[in-house]
Amino acid sequence: MRERRREQKRQKLGDESVEATSCDTSTTASRRTKRPNGNVAATGRSQPKLTVPKHKKANPEDYPSIGSPEMAPLLEMLAAYQLRKEGPGRSIFHIPAAKIKEMIGLTDDECDALCRDLLAVPFKLPGDAIEQGRPQWIDGKHAAVGGAGRAKPHSTMFAQTARLEDGVFTNVYGGGSVERFASTCLVDDISPALAKITLWLQNVQESCKLPPANTALLRHYATGEQSIGWHSDNVDNFDKLGLLTIMRLLGARRLPVKVRATGETIFEKLLQPFDLVITTLHANLITEHCVPKKEGDNDGAALAASVSFRTVVDFLSQDALKERLAKLARDKQIKRRKLAAGDGGESSTNTGASSPAAS
Repeated sequence: MRERRREQKRQKLGDESVEATSCDTSTTASRRTKRPNGNVAATGRSQPKLTVPKHKKANPEDYPSIGSPEMAPLLEMLAAYQLRKEGPGRSIFHIPAAKIKEMIGLTDDECDALCRDLLAVPFKLPGDAIEQGRPQWIDGKHAAVGGAGRAKPHSTMFAQTARLEDGVFTNVYGGGSVERFASTCLVDDISPALAKITLWLQNVQESCKLPPANTALLRHYATGEQSIGWHSDNVDNFDKLGLLTIMRLLGARRLPVKVRATGETIFEKLLQPFDLVITTLHANLITEHCVPKKEGDNDGAALAASVSFRTVVDFLSQDALKERLAKLARDKQIKRRKLAAGDGGESSTNTGASSPAAS
C-alpha cells in the first residue's frame, strides 16, 4: 500500500512537469537537472530526455492507428503527405500552405484578413476581467489559464463551432479556472477566413467518416522567447476517432516531432503560415512535439500564432457554467476578505486560480 502511494505521488509530479520541459532540439552537451519524478532531463542547449507520459487514462492502443479500417479513408486521401511510410510518421501528415490554400479555395486576401483579425483580438492581462463568449487572447499569467503558479509562456484563445447558448465544449488544459471555459467564443466571431478553414476540415473528416472538429485552441507567441515545451496533447476527453490538426498562422515557427519511446526526430521543418499538420490521436500519444524559442534566423518569426482543431466530447451546459462561475466569485470574495483582514492568501490578480469547481 505504501509503495503504491509513493508511485502515485511520483506519477503526479511527473505529470505536472511535462509541459514545462525545455523544447530544445540541439545535441550539444549542457548542464542537467533532476526532475521530481526521478528522470534526468537536459536543459539549455542539450537534447532533452523524453518526459513521463502525462496521460493517465489515454492508452495509445485504445485509439485507432492509421492502419486500422476506421482510418483507411483518411490514409487514402492524404497518403501523399505522410511524413514517413513506416512507423509513427505514417500517421502524421504535413500539407504545405500552397496546397492547403488550393484545397480550401483560400485567397491571399482572405489570408491577410485572417492575420489582421487575429491581431485585432484584445488581450486579457493578469487581473483583467474575462468576457464571456467573446474572442480574447488570455495572457499566460492570467488566473483563467493557470495564474502565476502555472503560467504559460504564450497567450491562448478558446473557440468552438457549436452555438454557445447550449453550453461549451471543455478543452483539457493544465491549470486555470472555469473562466477559461467561459471565455470560449465562436470560431465565426474570430474571422470569416478561420470559419472557412474550419468548415473545410469538418467536411474532410466527414467525408472520411470521422467525427468533425468542434473546438479550436489558438495560441499566440508575441516574442521569440515565448514557446511550448515537449509534450503530447492530452486527449482524455477527445472522440477516439477524432484528429489533432494544427495550422500555423501569422509567422513561421518550427514544430519538431519526436518518437516518445526512442527520441528519434521524425519532423523538424519550419512551418510557414497556413501549413497544416494532421495527426491521429494514436500518433499523438506515441510522439511528442513542441514550439521552440526563436534563437536564430532558421527558427522563424518572433511573432507567431497557431490553431489546433480538436473533436471534444465533454460538454458544460450554460446552467452548470453559471454555477461554477458563481462559486468562483464566492471563492474570490472570501480570499479578498482574508487579504483585507491580514490573514495572507494569494495575490488578487491570481484569485481565480484553479479551484475544485474549476478542475
